[in-house]
Amino acid sequence: MRSGDRLSVTSTIEGIRSLAGNDIIDVRGEVHDEAGEHVVTAWTKLVSRAAEEA
Repeated sequence: MRSGDRLSVTSTIEGIRSLAGNDIIDVRGEVHDEAGEHVVTAWTKLVSRAAEEA
C-alpha cells in the first residue's frame, strides 16, 4: 500500500451485544485495492454507553 492508492472497504456487523447496560458492536472491514486484491482485514469495536442516571 502506498500514498495515492485507491482502496475500498466492505464493512460487516459481526455481532451486537449488551454488557453492563452498554451496547457493543463488532464490525469487520475487508479492504481491497483497485484490482480487487485483499489488502487487510480491520476490526472495530463500537461502544454505545448506557445513559447516566440523574
